[in-house]
Amino acid sequence: MTHRHVNILGTRGIPAAHGGFETFAAKLAPYLVAQGWTVNVYCQDDDGRHTDGQRDIWNGINRIFFHASRHGPVGTMEFDLKCARHVTGEPGIDLVNQYFVSIARIEPENSILELVQGASRIGGTIKTVVLGKLDEQNAYHNQVRAAASDAVIFPGAIYDQTIVKALRFHALAYLHGHQVGGTNPSLVEALGAGNAVLAHDNRFNRWTAGPEQFYFDSADAVADRMAEISTDPERRSRAKQAAIARHAESFRWDQILSAYEAVLARQAALA
Repeated sequence: MTHRHVNILGTRGIPAAHGGFETFAAKLAPYLVAQGWTVNVYCQDDDGRHTDGQRDIWNGINRIFFHASRHGPVGTMEFDLKCARHVTGEPGIDLVNQYFVSIARIEPENSILELVQGASRIGGTIKTVVLGKLDEQNAYHNQVRAAASDAVIFPGAIYDQTIVKALRFHALAYLHGHQVGGTNPSLVEALGAGNAVLAHDNRFNRWTAGPEQFYFDSADAVADRMAEISTDPERRSRAKQAAIARHAESFRWDQILSAYEAVLARQAALA
């Protein structure tokens, strides 16, 4: 099996001290190490205790330190620039707050092949993370692998809900390829997390997610919508706000349970 190596940038480092993507990195990095990956995490040295590029190993994770001479946003930019320059000499995949995520079984009815084909066509540095178990004896899974460029990451099936929620929350958009199934719980969860959504274009998904989200009916459309999402922050922001509003409008438990009670009450009155 090909050796797997990932470099995580865009955080202040681990252990997490600043929330957000740092928390995600602190969860994902040890998980990947346990799965046999080599993981580098770039860490900002605020105290000047390390020389630039100095490394250590923390819980099996390779930490690479860089110091910023200034504080605040300017210092963060300096740190990010040093990391970006350094990572060009490192092997493996670079994971940076800029990725799409699919969380679904890898099956034809979930449009995983079309999503991977589209993600592989857009180029650039934005990654697509496809969660789910791949079986080398499965012909469809082999098609999916063969269609993937270096922009697509297959971390395997992840069941730790903290990691799954963090992956979803920090993604540019949640990819939902389900072609059947009515109101799918994973799509509702994405709306509740405030995700922009790129969903398969069918009446179930359009009703659930609403008109402000993004839809596809082919691999080419996946590539077009991904390019739009990644280059138009205002449009993406509108989709995120609409997701939260749609979830609050129709998918709160008190609303759902009272609706079911009303249906049952009508049936009881007819009995």
